Amino acid sequence: MQVIKDCYIDPEYFEPISECADAFDMECENPGSEWPWNIISMNATAYSCGAICRVGDEIEHNHSAEELAMCKRLASEIAELAQDISWGAHSASIVAPSPFYVVANIGAEVPQEFDENLIRRIFGGTIYPPAKILIEPLEECGEWWAYVIGGFDSNDEDNDNFLQTWHDMIAWFHKQPELHGQAFVQIGEDMLHEDDNGACVFPRLALAITKAGSVVGLWNRVVEA
Repeated sequence: MQVIKDCYIDPEYFEPISECADAFDMECENPGSEWPWNIISMNATAYSCGAICRVGDEIEHNHSAEELAMCKRLASEIAELAQDISWGAHSASIVAPSPFYVVANIGAEVPQEFDENLIRRIFGGTIYPPAKILIEPLEECGEWWAYVIGGFDSNDEDNDNFLQTWHDMIAWFHKQPELHGQAFVQIGEDMLHEDDNGACVFPRLALAITKAGSVVGLWNRVVEA
């Protein structure tokens, strides 16, 4: 088995949620804090294997090359399918979702489903501690689905294409034999923490777990201004 241990910092991979780590010159609101006006730590970064951590953190890299290649393939495949998806009619910024993967180390425990502790671990402890994390099944129901379709006119022909792309994306996740635990994850909401942290740029992810315990899917950001 080929083992990957030489992962490197990859700013381009982190870019889809880089604004979630930007305090937008509001550091004075909470001097010395990692989260003065943002939901992801200002010190956050990501590696080529997808691992998220703080700059300077020492983390283990012991990945199967085959698992890494599979995660990148799956994430790229779903990102291409979902490139025209809008992640919420109410977002003040519309950008295409990007491939997401965090490749497990060899022999890692394999979760069966997502919970808040797992999401915080995937983000390397960089999520604002008081932030609400909502995890729901990746199905056409629940709060996340209401957010996605909210504000769209059901009589608009363009919305048929919009909804079909979402149908196709959700179906893709459930058809992959390598994946389980499919979920949609919302990290943070407006207002985040009105008295202490007025962040308004929040991560949104569609995720699943591989048989080896890696996490793959899509990530993006929404702006609730």
